[in-house]
Amino acid sequence: MRVAGFVATLIVASFAACTSSDSGKVKQWTGELPIAAPFLRGQLPPAVVMYERIPNLLGLLTSPKQNQLDTALRSEANIQNVASIQQGLTQNVLSLPTFSDPRLKFFADSLRSPIEVAAFGMPNPAVLIGATLATRSVADFNRLFAELGQVPPSLSLVAPLDDQGIGELVGLPLTAFVKFDPANGRMLLLAGMGLSRAAFSQVLQSMPASVKDHPMYALEQKIDASGQGLFAWIDATRIVPMTQLFVPNVAQELGQIGLGGLRSVAFGFGTANGKGRLSLVLDVGDDRNARPLPVVANNIAATAVGDPDAAVLFSIPSPAELTRLESMLLGGLPPDARSGWGQTKARLKALLDVDVEEMFSSIGPDVVLLFDQAGDYAAVRLRDPALFDDIVKRIAAKTGSGPVEQSIGGTTFHHWRLPSVYGLGANANAANGNATAGPSGDLLTVLGRTHYHVYWIREGDYLYVARIPQPLIDRAHAGAHARVADWLATKQRIDTSTSLFAATGSIAKMPRRTYEMYVGILQSLADVTDAKFDVWAMPTADQLALPEKGAIGFSVNLGEPYLSLELSYENHPGELFFGNGGFASVAAIGILAAIAIPAYEDYTIRAQVTEGLNLAAAVKVAVAETLSTRGTLPKDRRAAGLPPDPAASSGAYVTAIDVTNGVITITYGNAANALIRGQTLALTPFGTPRLDTIVWQCGFAPSPAGTRPLVTGADAARGGTTIVAKYLPSACR
Repeated sequence: MRVAGFVATLIVASFAACTSSDSGKVKQWTGELPIAAPFLRGQLPPAVVMYERIPNLLGLLTSPKQNQLDTALRSEANIQNVASIQQGLTQNVLSLPTFSDPRLKFFADSLRSPIEVAAFGMPNPAVLIGATLATRSVADFNRLFAELGQVPPSLSLVAPLDDQGIGELVGLPLTAFVKFDPANGRMLLLAGMGLSRAAFSQVLQSMPASVKDHPMYALEQKIDASGQGLFAWIDATRIVPMTQLFVPNVAQELGQIGLGGLRSVAFGFGTANGKGRLSLVLDVGDDRNARPLPVVANNIAATAVGDPDAAVLFSIPSPAELTRLESMLLGGLPPDARSGWGQTKARLKALLDVDVEEMFSSIGPDVVLLFDQAGDYAAVRLRDPALFDDIVKRIAAKTGSGPVEQSIGGTTFHHWRLPSVYGLGANANAANGNATAGPSGDLLTVLGRTHYHVYWIREGDYLYVARIPQPLIDRAHAGAHARVADWLATKQRIDTSTSLFAATGSIAKMPRRTYEMYVGILQSLADVTDAKFDVWAMPTADQLALPEKGAIGFSVNLGEPYLSLELSYENHPGELFFGNGGFASVAAIGILAAIAIPAYEDYTIRAQVTEGLNLAAAVKVAVAETLSTRGTLPKDRRAAGLPPDPAASSGAYVTAIDVTNGVITITYGNAANALIRGQTLALTPFGTPRLDTIVWQCGFAPSPAGTRPLVTGADAARGGTTIVAKYLPSACR
């Protein structure tokens, strides 16, 4: 928990690293980057069933990611300022008593990479952890773990590393071995049940020098190609059979929801294709019949007037996929619901003389809502233009109203004035002789005059459709030459080729404002850490040539073999907190967490200790009454008139409260924190001059003023208290 507090602060400090510059105007950093690339992902043993990469946030925000901010991330001013803040954090914050935990120093000073975790499954489950450290000597490594072993719960080496750089660790609930390579600072730690050095050596030998191809690599490229983000991968082909041992029906349940062919799952956040990504990806295999959803294949050819401000894509699956999807969905519904769907389709056929299947067969796969310089309108691809024309004719014949044409500037505009639901209802009642008289009938008549107005122009395979003609007139006048697919691919960096649904847009000045917030946060963190900070050296947004707009998008993708959910954004993680002083809030939370979390464990232990004092209140009364009535202190609980078993006074964190010659001893256990489990706290009676009142001395507290001791020697309180003083209430220290 203390480590988490420090990491929270480091996260905020790391935001600073996103402030750099254009290579032609700002000097670039030529030294070693603060954070090393992950290495375990490229050496995974073949038996690994899960892999997770936990980012070092400093690396997430300072390592180049092949996008427009790479130059900024490598600016000399940025790297030097971040290094200064990091140094200030170590020297001026972690040197304070509240933060003087070696584990905090480990994460602040020693860790120089993401933490990688690889898990092995049955029959010998184990966890392999990899990380790069700043130290480059075995002596420093031994010293590092000696320091870690000084703070409970300790993690330390049984003995210094041997000549192969291998040692055994104690302090973990599992047997653990570690190997350190001083040449590159890489550390590998293996933990598992009943491990031996021989087993550890076998795992090390099974690690290839380099893995050229791995099933998780393709998913990693979709989520975090930078190697510095959060990434987790699960091999479902191995995990599901193992899970069957504990959840017998898991494979069957996956099959029922169409995931019987599930091969792997991955999730995380990072940078891919030049944008930030937050993604969940499922590899469901190549069996289309086992999939829960259809396969989507878009090829958007629509055009816009200049780059759109935003676009929303809906993809209509093929008729065959729709039929399969309908069958799958209806199969899980009760008979009444299936019957209702059939009746709805029949009514639509009676009203318009068109089947639902025909409608979806005529258009698609892509329908794109465009928000561009001409206005707001939709681009609807015609899958079958001839069928579409035939549907229009049939609806016109059935409703008695067809589209009319208007020519403006050489462009033909179509306007279809379709009756509304009210109009269709009024017409149907009149045709059947069921016209309603009175106010309700008049209201239906008035509402029946409303219509759906649809305007469109036809360009190639697309209809460009709007509810009023003006956007289409402006589109035709200005000329729509910008390919929407190019804008999606190059500006928004979103792949919609398999998207069932996607929405993406641009926000003006987001990169500039975000960058300027970074500089402000750096300045504040430099104040907090008392670090040297050269704000004048930081480049300006103009020097960085930051883009005018920032992109953000969301998509639901049904490709083959991948199903995925994805949120994309500019490569400023802080943009997710943009607005209402978001960055300042993040900074404040990080700093407060760093202050509060290290003290939280101490606080909870003190609260558990307090339970013992509360339970001892009744025992103190019994001891005092015995002294008052008999003139002597009770030698045990029975003599004090209490149940003789010390466990009779137990609680959630207390296992026993005993009495020995008037001294009360509280023993902690049960659900108590491991740091006080089995430890004791003693309460010693002192008497006032007339011996008419007992004053209690708690733990290591000094003798009460104006009193005299009633017990001496081995019965004194200080000898009976074993809990570390900092875990005691202030009155007991």
